[in-house]
Amino acid sequence: MSFFWPTMAALGAGGAALFLFTPRALATEDESGDVVPAREAVLPPALPPAVPQSLGAKAVEVLSRYVGKAKGEPKGSHRNPFVDEIVMGVRGDGKKLLGKPWCALAVKFSFEKAAMELSRPAPFAAIKSKLAAVTDWRDQFKAYHASEPKPGMVALILHGGVRHATLVSRVSGGTIYDVEGNHGDAAAFVKRPRSKFDYFIDVDAYVRDQERARVAGLDYALGCDLLGVR
Repeated sequence: MSFFWPTMAALGAGGAALFLFTPRALATEDESGDVVPAREAVLPPALPPAVPQSLGAKAVEVLSRYVGKAKGEPKGSHRNPFVDEIVMGVRGDGKKLLGKPWCALAVKFSFEKAAMELSRPAPFAAIKSKLAAVTDWRDQFKAYHASEPKPGMVALILHGGVRHATLVSRVSGGTIYDVEGNHGDAAAFVKRPRSKFDYFIDVDAYVRDQERARVAGLDYALGCDLLGVR
């Protein structure tokens, strides 16, 4: 347990304030749940190439590559080359976060690297928060909380003094299989009962809305140019 808050098969297409470190943010991270092998945790085989892969499904794939890598050394340090890569982030701006609990940062990294690999815009460019705390995810995506989990969604645990962020890989009845960072200071596939989680966040829906807003803005700007309006 930490007292700071904070390969797998091809994946299918899922339909699926700057952060400040303050004493109030301290909480026990959740390392409960049963660690499972990839064959139990992964999504079904990929759909035909004609079906675009969702960002959430790709994010699960990205984080899954880190499962089985070395744990932080020494124990509880939150440091090794693999963890540092995740915490530094795709833009390399996470230096001040090195050595901090990193489950929320693992989720952020997975989506941002997924967007890069899919040649899509940075998904969180409009968000000022570093999304380094589990509560940041809850607060920044209030309009995108989902009542039921789906593969590719972010799943949060926020009760009993626990703070933990994961990515849903598969849902089977009342059981959620996820891939997560900072589980025993490593990335792991874990299964927990549905009741363990407090929030699910549909990042794909958020990204779709951002893309629509971006297109609408471009259309408006083009129209103003054509009309000579400034």
